[in-house]
Amino acid sequence: MKIAQYSSFGKPFEVVEIVEVDSRELNDEEVRISLELSSINPADLFMIMGAYRIKPSFPAIPGSEGVGKIIERGSNVTNLQIGDRVVIPFYAGVSTWGEEIIIESSKTIQVPLDNKASIQQIAMASINPPSAYYMLTKYEKLEKGDWIIQNAANSAVGSCVIGFAKLLGLKTINIVRREEVLEEVKNLGGDIVLLDGPDLVKRVVKETENAKIKLGLDAVAGDATHRISQCVSDYGTVVNYGAMSMKKCEIGASQVIFKQIKLVGFWYHRWTQTVDQKEFEELTSITNSAIFNGDITVPIHSIHALSDINNALKTSLSGKLNGKVLIKGPAFE
Repeated sequence: MKIAQYSSFGKPFEVVEIVEVDSRELNDEEVRISLELSSINPADLFMIMGAYRIKPSFPAIPGSEGVGKIIERGSNVTNLQIGDRVVIPFYAGVSTWGEEIIIESSKTIQVPLDNKASIQQIAMASINPPSAYYMLTKYEKLEKGDWIIQNAANSAVGSCVIGFAKLLGLKTINIVRREEVLEEVKNLGGDIVLLDGPDLVKRVVKETENAKIKLGLDAVAGDATHRISQCVSDYGTVVNYGAMSMKKCEIGASQVIFKQIKLVGFWYHRWTQTVDQKEFEELTSITNSAIFNGDITVPIHSIHALSDINNALKTSLSGKLNGKVLIKGPAFE
């Protein structure tokens, strides 16, 4: 079978290559999945570049989530049948950029036959939706009608934030860095959509009629963190979960001293490793149901064959995406 693989850190489209490897036999508790789709996430790119907290052993296979169909099962597997469609979730800890994935059957999520979501949305179910829902519900006690503000609103997490905010009865102020995506974010359901800039706080005050904003979500870092903090009300929280600017978070002393703004970080990987199992299952049950019901939509920029992985990676790094880049495997129709 073919897999994507890299043996050194570097530019992803230069160090990742497609190689042929032998398929191993299953143990009694495992299933073999033929890949339909897998996503390219920022963490995948940072890991390949050597800029991520976790450093893999070489050679390494990238990819952290996906969806596919069961083509073989171990002798003790009774909960899944050949042909069943399953989510390959991030927390299972298996690499997904390959034609086949082997995983313990208990770590998969079976896709309901009556689900309303596209296969593309299901492929992205296990990282961005739980991240968005967690940040919306765990840092501030928000009530229906409350405002939240986020930058990188056209990102996959940003799209999920908009979707879950609608389900929770929250209103969103959505900040983007490119004028051409303003309409796209409005079409996703963003209540207010603004272009980032030095006068952001003045425009937010005007658009919301000086409404209280308890929560800000920041995926850009740099001075964008400060601008989000300026918009958040006294005693509010800014959650940083990304660094698209590749800069450190900046926040003014006046924000933390006089306004008592809290700046906290969220790392999905650490959360999956430390969260109480019951809490994890409850939260992901909510987000999976929302995905399967078709309530959450993340735009798709492009879908590439596994053999076209280098162009897929170039596209992901272009900085001008209008959605998620996906990789398709042999089971994709």
